[in-house]
Amino acid sequence: MKPYLWHTNNTKFDSWFERDRAMVRLTDTRDQEIICLWDDEVSQFIEDGFKTSRQDWHEALAAQNVN
Repeated sequence: MKPYLWHTNNTKFDSWFERDRAMVRLTDTRDQEIICLWDDEVSQFIEDGFKTSRQDWHEALAAQNVN
């Protein structure tokens, strides 16, 4: 089966940032969760180079093409 390609036009992005808490989440158009990262996972995502400084979160998460 061919993997589905996620992009900013067929996904929705949610985020929540507080002093020492963070959450970023990508869902499809039916609100089915694709990826959800919390706290240290958010930091690790950046440190591992999956998000560049100029890239927005929605674009970075969709680019992972997680199935």
